[in-house]
Amino acid sequence: MEFLVGEADSLNILSSKISELLNEVYVGGNYVESEVATKLFEATSVKNRGVIICALEKQSLSLAGSVIIVPSNSPACQLAQENESEMHLLCVKSKYRNKGLGKLLINSAINMATQNGNTKMILWTQQSMKTAQRLYSNSDFVHIKNITKNNREFLVYEKTLNA
Repeated sequence: MEFLVGEADSLNILSSKISELLNEVYVGGNYVESEVATKLFEATSVKNRGVIICALEKQSLSLAGSVIIVPSNSPACQLAQENESEMHLLCVKSKYRNKGLGKLLINSAINMATQNGNTKMILWTQQSMKTAQRLYSNSDFVHIKNITKNNREFLVYEKTLNA
């Protein structure tokens, strides 16, 4: 299976479609309560976080996954310092999992952050997201600490970039 990967704007993907995908993956996967998701995944809020990278399945042009690169000067940034960025809300629609798409999105985010001159990328994931943790570790992210947000425990990872 092949994917087209690029910025949401250049692929003409509506913010509402990204919000639908996030709800499907995170609420449907019981990672976020629907009440929290209403605000967290609101289309304008998602778009204002940073650069959204999306993947379309090449044949059907269906939205298959996305990730957001959040610069340190974004109001959505929580841990990154100057010249660093955060990776938010990596998601892959269930029917496109185990096809290398998560790794492709992570690599695209790393490449864009590096091109932007970032020296580090930070992310956090829930303890229950074991597949995501393996993806991050296999992409040379290192677990550095745990934090609690919205009454959930998160593992924080970072990766030094060769900017």
